[in-house]
Amino acid sequence: VFLILSIEQHFFIVVLLLFMWFLRQSHKDLKWGIVCVSTLYLLMRLIIPLINTQIAGQVQIDILKVNNKDEYVSVIGRINHVKVKAIYGESNMLKPGNRYLCLSTIKPLSKQTIPGNFDYKKYLASINVYNSIQLHDCLKQRTNISLIHLRNLVKEYIEKKTPKSKKYLLTFILADQSQVDRTVKDDISMLGISHMFAVSGYHVGLLVFGLKKLLQMLKVKANSQDLIMFIILLLYVVLAGYSASVIR
Repeated sequence: VFLILSIEQHFFIVVLLLFMWFLRQSHKDLKWGIVCVSTLYLLMRLIIPLINTQIAGQVQIDILKVNNKDEYVSVIGRINHVKVKAIYGESNMLKPGNRYLCLSTIKPLSKQTIPGNFDYKKYLASINVYNSIQLHDCLKQRTNISLIHLRNLVKEYIEKKTPKSKKYLLTFILADQSQVDRTVKDDISMLGISHMFAVSGYHVGLLVFGLKKLLQMLKVKANSQDLIMFIILLLYVVLAGYSASVIR
């Protein structure tokens, strides 16, 4: 098994073993929890690429993430619990949280041609996507009740109610910068204030501060306050699209 792991997974195992050695005395109670979670992670990374799922022909795909372009839409979806990257010819047609019945053809993932440059295939593998398809003639079947659908509803509400400031509200609330102009992003980066336009610990801290004050006003017990805030923060991680800065 060790021979078929990637370099990143080898590195992960080495760091894990060093961390376990560090915890052997001070935090024995955490040791087995870390072992279980790490084992599940490695099994997931090994098993998912081996799952044999029909991704060509007529398929049902659950849309997880949408990136609308001028002439097409790029999506991350799930077919029978296997994540795929898909391209569809009509922009603004596919919505996150919905299930569609589509015709699909396999679209080979491009390989890295210049050593040291960005490896898109490797990036997709890092988010457990190992297949790419082209979708045709999609028909909506149903709307899945999920947090992904809730995120899309919040996004549509912001776009409808605040058309002038929607791009910035989406950035600050949902960590969605897809509608911010490239030139604006370049100007923000040049001014060195990119951290102010990314949902991060500062924004999460404001959310926690507001929640704590509200729960104190409602006279909720201290132990219960922590549990309620933890659950709400987990929900916000999903609403923010699993942004790395929010997870940190």
